[in-house]
Amino acid sequence: MLFGNRPFPPSPREEVVALPAAGLRLRTHEEGIDVNCRRVNSLLSAYIDRELGGADQLQIRDHLRQCDTCAREHDSLLITKRLLSGLAVQEPRPDLETAILQRLSAESRRPGRLSMLSGWWCLLTEGERLRYRVAGLCASLAAAGLVLTASPWRSHQAQLPMQPMIAERPAPPVSPSFVRDLAFFHRNREDAHPMNAAPFIVPSSAIGPVSFDSAR
Repeated sequence: MLFGNRPFPPSPREEVVALPAAGLRLRTHEEGIDVNCRRVNSLLSAYIDRELGGADQLQIRDHLRQCDTCAREHDSLLITKRLLSGLAVQEPRPDLETAILQRLSAESRRPGRLSMLSGWWCLLTEGERLRYRVAGLCASLAAAGLVLTASPWRSHQAQLPMQPMIAERPAPPVSPSFVRDLAFFHRNREDAHPMNAAPFIVPSSAIGPVSFDSAR
């Protein structure tokens, strides 16, 4: 079976190689780290394609014999690679290069700000785009709810009659005799009795007719 333009390698797990039981280390360029499932899973693709060094290949193979979880992950990835290698190569259309150049020319003529916004949106993952869409939808619903809630209150306030101010209400008619009976004569403060600090007040009915102008 072909993998791209080269034969697909057999599964490394099918080969039996004697390894020491202890002291296995997976070396990096800087330092050695212990073999673990996370590290092995990150190297499974390179391990299947035989892109690792001999020591790393042997150490990962030994780990796969001891760890069933990593072994199942290896088998699943191996099947996927074999299925992909069997797919036919898609030939590009003849005008692909011309279409790419035209698209680049059209992008260069777009406004800078719009181009930056479009480029920022294209850099987002689908999950990030979905979060922004949900946030915008929630904000729109909240704004619509506020508008709908405030509309009935404004309509009720508009229907209420305007209450006139007290100063604008006309005074009721009063009988002249009633005004005369209630009128008081206020003496000046300096004419009051020395023992009484308050002004001397007597009803106007006790002293006869009083002119309001003279009382002031």
